[in-house]
Amino acid sequence: MTETATPAAPPEFPKELLKIVPNPNGGYAVAVQRVTDEDAEAAALEDHWIKASDVLPPPPEPVPYPAWKYSPKHGARIVQTAEEFDALGEGWFDTPADFPEEEKDKEPVAS
Repeated sequence: MTETATPAAPPEFPKELLKIVPNPNGGYAVAVQRVTDEDAEAAALEDHWIKASDVLPPPPEPVPYPAWKYSPKHGARIVQTAEEFDALGEGWFDTPADFPEEEKDKEPVAS
C-alpha cells in the first residue's frame, strides 16, 4: 500500500547555460541562455557558456510524507508516515483518479 511512483527523468533538452558577464553598473551579472539541442549547446559552450547543472546543486528529492491520501468512502486525510498510511487499511489512494471505476462518481462520507 505504500508504493509510490518514481518520477520520470527530466528530458535532456531544453537546458540552461550560464555566463558571467560585466554589469554596466559595475560588477558582474549572470546571463542565462536556454538551448534546445546539441548543436546550440556546443556553440554556446565554445563561447564560454557553462552548464547550469555543473554549478548548481541538484533539485531536492521529493519527500513522500506528509501526504494527502484519498478514500471514496472516507474522503481525504493527511498522513504523516507510511505506517500511518498502512494503518488506514484498504481503500486509500494517492489520488482520487486511482479510485476504482465504480467508486469514482460517489460522494465521500464525511469522517
